Amino acid sequence: MRNAIVALTTQVAALAT
Repeated sequence: MRNAIVALTTQVAALAT
């Protein structure tokens, strides 16, 4: 389930950057 969290965090980080 952590994979989904990592994918979401990556998307948010990409957007925040």
